[in-house]
Amino acid sequence: MAQVDAHVVRKELAYEKKWQRFELGERKYGQQYSQVYFNRLNMMREQLKKAALQRWSSIQDDSIMDRMAQAKDGAECVVVGILFKEMKLKPSILQEYAKHGAVMMPNPPRRAEKLYADESDALILEDETGRIQLEFHKKREIMKDLREELLVSGLIVAVKGTKTKKGLFSVAGVCPVSVLPQPATSISEDD
Repeated sequence: MAQVDAHVVRKELAYEKKWQRFELGERKYGQQYSQVYFNRLNMMREQLKKAALQRWSSIQDDSIMDRMAQAKDGAECVVVGILFKEMKLKPSILQEYAKHGAVMMPNPPRRAEKLYADESDALILEDETGRIQLEFHKKREIMKDLREELLVSGLIVAVKGTKTKKGLFSVAGVCPVSVLPQPATSISEDD
């Protein structure tokens, strides 16, 4: 009978793992576009301050706040920020997914037969220092030269008004940014 060696040594081969480049890191979906919005805000802030001074000649230069957190209760000022429109009727695929217990993917929502806008919608202004809900008492007067449906999430605006003790911003006027100058482009003969 042949003797069997009970101790077998397995040969090793050098192996370099290359699949790590396909691994996704930790993802956070809460503020996925925030950096785009804040970069746009930083690019447009000075232009909006100038536009606000031209639009509202009664405003003094020191009444235009660099950051929303500088606004004082009861003092009229101008703040520049990013609009966020909170719309309760707007469908959310994440809510649909959660409603079905995350077991199956729901059918995509059909094209809207109704508007998602509603009187309960809230406009919120945001900058690097915080968020504040906008309050419109004289909406028709304020919005006479600006259609409300044009106030959408991601829009950079200057807002004139007063911060209230309730933590809201009572709006007296809205100044949207005009289009920034576009860089010149050249068309090559080869195109």
